[in-house]
Amino acid sequence: MAAAIDFYHGNGTTALAASGVGFYGATFGSSVQVASYQDSTFITNSNGTVNGGSMNNNKYVGTSSGVQVNGDSTVNLNTVALASGSLNVRFTFDSVVMTQNGQFRIMDRVDADAPASGVTSEVAQLCNGGSGVDQSTGAAQAGHNGWMALAGSGTVMTLLSSPGSGGLSPLGSSTTDVRHDWYLAMSASPQSIGSKTSFGGYLALEYL
Repeated sequence: MAAAIDFYHGNGTTALAASGVGFYGATFGSSVQVASYQDSTFITNSNGTVNGGSMNNNKYVGTSSGVQVNGDSTVNLNTVALASGSLNVRFTFDSVVMTQNGQFRIMDRVDADAPASGVTSEVAQLCNGGSGVDQSTGAAQAGHNGWMALAGSGTVMTLLSSPGSGGLSPLGSSTTDVRHDWYLAMSASPQSIGSKTSFGGYLALEYL
């Protein structure tokens, strides 16, 4: 089996495959007000027109550490379970490896260096469990603690090294596994009226 990167619903059970992630108002297909953030998240197609089922909704509330999960009251990111995130990004290989220098970007679906157009994309890395994996410290998040507004190569999220299967990272950055999972909270806000379809996620990493 060759090295592969796949995207799953945050609970890690539903592969997105060729589908996309859509951010909406209160219901599927409803608009998000300019400069506001989504109230629902769905699996959809590249144009956001097909309802493929609801996903965990992680709403950015204007602070670096606060989040509303599925419409509940605001809580701190470090209390959110991995399976309650928006997205599970999964790397697999046919023998055990470590991963390093992982970077996640939000781009325009054409050029990994180009930021998405017309939308602000906030992303946070969820981390818990395992040796040295404590979301309350920036070091445990490989240089990131809280929400970041990602924009092409201009603002890139550094991912935990070697999280292992399920993201538990039992040996910290020395964890070896055939599978490594990262869990992300994602939130989006339109900068102007109209549908925004030219943005996507991009992951690059090294394995050894």
